[in-house]
Amino acid sequence: MSKYILAISLILIFIFPILSLAIPNAPTNITNYKSSITFYNNLTYKIVAYNTSSNSTTSKLNYTYIANYYVKNFNNGNVTVNVEINDTSTQSMSQNKTFNFTLIKSGTYNVSLQKDFLNLNYPFIAPEYIFNNTYTLQSSISSISLTFINYSTVKISGVNYNTTEFSFSTTSLSGKIWVLTNGNIAKLETTYKGLSVNMTLERFASLFTGDLTQIYLPKNLLNISYLYAVFEYSSFANTTQSVGDEEIVYPVVFSNGIIGESAYSLNTISGQPIVDTTDFTIHIANYTHIEITFYPNMTKTILWNSIPFKFVGYKNISIFNKQYSNTLVYTNSTNSTIQTLIFNKSGILLEESIKQNISNTFITELSIKYLGNKFYGNNITFINLNAYNNTALPFKAIAPTLSLVATIVITLVLVAVLVILHRRE
Repeated sequence: MSKYILAISLILIFIFPILSLAIPNAPTNITNYKSSITFYNNLTYKIVAYNTSSNSTTSKLNYTYIANYYVKNFNNGNVTVNVEINDTSTQSMSQNKTFNFTLIKSGTYNVSLQKDFLNLNYPFIAPEYIFNNTYTLQSSISSISLTFINYSTVKISGVNYNTTEFSFSTTSLSGKIWVLTNGNIAKLETTYKGLSVNMTLERFASLFTGDLTQIYLPKNLLNISYLYAVFEYSSFANTTQSVGDEEIVYPVVFSNGIIGESAYSLNTISGQPIVDTTDFTIHIANYTHIEITFYPNMTKTILWNSIPFKFVGYKNISIFNKQYSNTLVYTNSTNSTIQTLIFNKSGILLEESIKQNISNTFITELSIKYLGNKFYGNNITFINLNAYNNTALPFKAIAPTLSLVATIVITLVLVAVLVILHRRE
């Protein structure tokens, strides 16, 4: 029995790293709800900046630095970090004034672990944002495009750690990163001032889990998707016309109100997936600063997509022949625009409309209408209109031999009738 237990244990040891690296392919209707963030308080990176080639006119350059990070404070998803950069290049390189390394500077910085993606003042990407796909993370203060490359290991202090490898691109940098399972960056490769830069995690210590504040977010409205029909104004038709349907999901929600929202356009192409989950975008913001499809607290005034709305009353409405009674109507009105939101009693957004003042007449330019909560993944395809599978004929086929005999007999009968009629004349 002990031999079998030993064998099973060895198998588990070998497969565990693979299982631990399993990450989702794309956002779905399953919400990852988090009430804390785990990270390392102390990090030490070795940074090497070098040119890849040298010749008679270009000397070989190799600068090395040590970057130490000390997290001094955590406050509801934000960290205060002291960064110390030490030049450890050889004396001849240190005296070369032609290169000034400013990619990372010593100082004290505030970094949002939820909205600041790959900020080199504290290199981190929350594990809830990691997918094995091509996608973009976007917030009000940061944006990064990621392309999954592979699962791999990186050696830190002589120990191999599981990482996820990506190519990345921001407004200022591009290259490759290796992300630890908790979100800290194990390795980064990029270019800076014409030199190649490698940033490798040498040591880390003091793993810390910071709790987030708790605000009311109805969990029964999180683990579902939201479908909407979208209409836009057509000057040719002088009315709004359908431009397609949209599916909205929330792959990650933090208890302090920071939400990740993804939207997919529904395809109606014959034989193709209804939802294309490649090259998606996750918008990350406080729930009051995005076009959220539900609202947790229906008060007299709400902040939706950073816009203040006032409650104006209750209304019975019909959407695609489905009746909704006593819905809550909110508006934001200016001289040029009237924006209206209509929610049901549970807080689900049923309808949004935007009217623009054109020649003293308000015309609806955009309208979205609630369709329900059915989730379409990329494994569901639209009906293949080019493949007709019903081979049943709308009539009963006759055997060729019988058809030939019947044709000959009918022809002879007709000829005989014509001959008889001709003789009578």
